[in-house]
Amino acid sequence: MAKPQNKRDYCRILSFVGFKCVSTVFLLGLGMTAWAQDGNAGIQEATNKVKGYFDTGCDLMYAIGAVVGIIGAVKVLCAMN
Repeated sequence: MAKPQNKRDYCRILSFVGFKCVSTVFLLGLGMTAWAQDGNAGIQEATNKVKGYFDTGCDLMYAIGAVVGIIGAVKVLCAMN
């Protein structure tokens, strides 16, 4: 690796290293806050959200089933002719 030739090169290297250090500390802080959360509370919140979308999901599955059924009926009709 080439040695820095002037003050500007040193400033560039120090700013790059400083950015890496700040980024590392920031990401470690995010990780620690994620570990601090209660697992049961997260699971309960996810369960409540899934329960809220259940009826909508059922309607969506019925619609998909109807479309697949119509496509299948058309294919059978075409095969019979």
